[in-house]
Amino acid sequence: MTGTRATPSSSLRHPPLGYSSGTLPGAGPEELARAVLGAGGTGVDLRIGKGHGWERDGVRPGIDRILRTGADVFFVGVGWHLGDPARWPVGEEAVPAEYPVKVFCVQRPDPALVTEQLAAAAEAGLRPWVETHAGGPDTAGLIDLADRTGVGVLVDLLGLAEIGGADRAQLRALAPFVRAAQVKGVLRTPQGTRHRPLAPHDLSDLSYLLGLGPLHAVTVESRAGTPDADLAVLAAELASPAAERAPGATESASPAAERAPRSTESASPAGSGTPRRAAPADTGPDTTRPPLPGAIRPGTPSGRQPAAPTYPTEPGAAHS
Repeated sequence: MTGTRATPSSSLRHPPLGYSSGTLPGAGPEELARAVLGAGGTGVDLRIGKGHGWERDGVRPGIDRILRTGADVFFVGVGWHLGDPARWPVGEEAVPAEYPVKVFCVQRPDPALVTEQLAAAAEAGLRPWVETHAGGPDTAGLIDLADRTGVGVLVDLLGLAEIGGADRAQLRALAPFVRAAQVKGVLRTPQGTRHRPLAPHDLSDLSYLLGLGPLHAVTVESRAGTPDADLAVLAAELASPAAERAPGATESASPAAERAPRSTESASPAGSGTPRRAAPADTGPDTTRPPLPGAIRPGTPSGRQPAAPTYPTEPGAAHS
């Protein structure tokens, strides 16, 4: 069976919402797909090489079984690090090229090495999205990286906080490159970092970004044991009047022309000599459509609740 891409945002009136495989790491492919569909979501993002249940029989068989069950695959994620020559195994590790691939990035990447690595990824047909993550570039560094190379950005809201956060001006500068987001509730204690149920106040940066332009998908990546409730909170918050307001007259939002990279992913770094091409998964969403009506039933009963673990205190321990 040939894999299909996630439902394009242009055919929906809201960002597609779903789960990360890290939310239900023990679930097999059919169970993961049924869980997200039952909660009112439409798809998943999949971490590769983490021992999650969906890939127990292999990456391609797992993806095919998810698709046959009726869920979309939004993007995949690997542990590669842009800017680290030892952790960019393009051509060595099989990654399905039809999906964008979430990667990490070193804190201060060498521009020449990054150009070489992104060119290798483009040659292999891969479209990397750099995740906000502890140990990676701060927001100013990400803006510079994306502006120079055209690489997409995956905003993990916890990761954004761990790299120092972003003010509204920085979010506006980053917005043309943001392709998707991952959300989770996090509780920090002296004993460590623990996932907690998602709350509306966790989503203010996401709501602001959505006022600047559409996203490919938003997924819940949490081990708090409340996946359905988290997805309902996400949908309800994005459907609220506050979320529907784009930055107003007192906020200078990015003009439509600056949002073009959302629909024309750069498949190669600037200056690499490889022409930019339209990203297969980003099909030119209609930025004039009415934004963000509720898509998930807030009253959906919660279920599939694994125990919420305590995480160690080192940076980045609360997400991966």
